[in-house]
Amino acid sequence: MLVFLLQFLRIMDNNLDPPNNVDFAFDRVEDVVRLVQRFYAWLSKALKIKERQVAAKQFMADHPIPCLFIGVAMMMCSVPIFCFFIFAVTTAVILFLGFLLVEGW
Repeated sequence: MLVFLLQFLRIMDNNLDPPNNVDFAFDRVEDVVRLVQRFYAWLSKALKIKERQVAAKQFMADHPIPCLFIGVAMMMCSVPIFCFFIFAVTTAVILFLGFLLVEGW
């Protein structure tokens, strides 16, 4: 992923000509942060996120009942997923406590 971001930065900034070793750009955390911020800004612009967000808000304002139905349906569909995660975490905790009980502190 970082190599892809480096290549993206190279395309966006023609003045940057990195050597074959990609570790040079990650000497400082600020470089990585700047790289991710520029990639996010480019991706937001390319996917037109702001325009789609405005359109979605307008649709929700114009059609509140279908949006409410969709929201409730999404919450109802998430209940089994939530139950599975609770089951998985509980199983891991009980397994760990059982190991401590059998093996001792």
